[in-house]
Amino acid sequence: LMQNFGANVQFTPRDVVLPRHEDDVLAALHQFRGRKLRAIGRLHSWSEAPRGDDVVFDLRHLNQVEVTHD
Repeated sequence: LMQNFGANVQFTPRDVVLPRHEDDVLAALHQFRGRKLRAIGRLHSWSEAPRGDDVVFDLRHLNQVEVTHD
């Protein structure tokens, strides 16, 4: 069970990924290809925005996220 800091939003995703390095992110993206992914931070939201029922990427251990296009 995951919940936001205010405990007013609770959800149970099928899978949770807690990457610590870029390689962890890339491996999980490959593993869960074709599934619905939701990226979350520290769950400081009162809305339903962080809710994810399939695969949740909990990015709390990453200090930077950069999107690049090859």
